[in-house]
Amino acid sequence: MRKAAFAAVAAFVLAGTLAPDSRAQVFAYVTNQGAGTVSVIDTSTDTLVTTIPGFAIPIGITVAPGESEAYVTNRATGTVSVVDLLGNTIVATIPVGSFPEVVAFTPDGNTAIVSNMVSGTVSFIDTATRSVFDTLGGFSLPVGIAVTEDGSRAYVANQGSGVVSVLDVPTRTVVGSVFLGGRPLLAAMGPGSQEVYVTNDCGGAFGCVFVVDTATNLSLGFVPVGVRPQGIALGGLAISPSTGLGYASGTFSHDVTVFDLATRSVVARVPVGLQPHGIALTPDGTKVYVANLHSDTLSVLDTATLSVDTLPGGGGADERGRGVRR
Repeated sequence: MRKAAFAAVAAFVLAGTLAPDSRAQVFAYVTNQGAGTVSVIDTSTDTLVTTIPGFAIPIGITVAPGESEAYVTNRATGTVSVVDLLGNTIVATIPVGSFPEVVAFTPDGNTAIVSNMVSGTVSFIDTATRSVFDTLGGFSLPVGIAVTEDGSRAYVANQGSGVVSVLDVPTRTVVGSVFLGGRPLLAAMGPGSQEVYVTNDCGGAFGCVFVVDTATNLSLGFVPVGVRPQGIALGGLAISPSTGLGYASGTFSHDVTVFDLATRSVVARVPVGLQPHGIALTPDGTKVYVANLHSDTLSVLDTATLSVDTLPGGGGADERGRGVRR
């Protein structure tokens, strides 16, 4: 088994197509940064369907709202690849900034927002023309992006400053900030866009998932999770039917923390592979996929039983993104 096959499921994407028997077929897409590929996995059988080549240290992958395309960030070339999910081919390449990390879309699918970590910028892409129409600077190692359900605000996690920047998307301006300290990394929008959940390296024997109130842009506290948390996914089973569960990978504790969104309490800590990074949840909430960088494996967590199956790696997956298409 090769080292660093799966760097993370941050660039891991879920996508579903309608099979001939009218059942929803759901695929997981995992970026392999070492191999420069994206693995396509059938989540019903947990088998590799195909591998898409042609990327340059791919990191983030996110499915567009139309669910026919995914956008993949290429760290080596400062570009974003547009992937046709029906043909599993790259159909366009868009120059952005240096070390692009995460792509987030507005709900209408018209705009893709890209964090460029080394450039300290955020690029805005017109998805119709597949071109950058604006670039906003002044960020400090930006990575995670979460967009509200109405598309009016985007929250950008800055590793370098410990701040989450609040963007007005229509005007593409910074309208607020939330100081969390530490190293805010990835972000996920909570139910109803009332809260944003941000992974953070709080130091010591644990990491944190901070909860930010989108009405006040104030921190509501944090959930203690694994050491050096990376990926985060929200949703899941009926422990909290109105809000669901959160899942956060602990890179240095080699586990996934399951927490209740309503009570902000830890439900379980589940061991996975070595250095888990990105994670993603199937649309029905029954499985969580976790990319383990140093194991070169993909852990498949059953959310009902919290049991874990392990799939072989695909060449250095480091996925920082998410998405679902049906």
